[in-house]
Amino acid sequence: MYEEKLLESILRRDNLEQAQRQVIKNKGVAGVDGMTTKELPLYMIENTKDIIHQIRHKRMDSLL
Repeated sequence: MYEEKLLESILRRDNLEQAQRQVIKNKGVAGVDGMTTKELPLYMIENTKDIIHQIRHKRMDSLL
């Protein structure tokens, strides 16, 4: 029960947007996927629903 509430809190749109702003503010470097902070906003617009769905259904293998 607690884990479900925590996951829903993490996946709230405002929380994801805040995390994205923080990564950009911190000038995050490209990770294993090679994505830059310049690419992140468009990627999130295009993929947020799919990412959330995959996380909720524990199918994160295709995120990279």
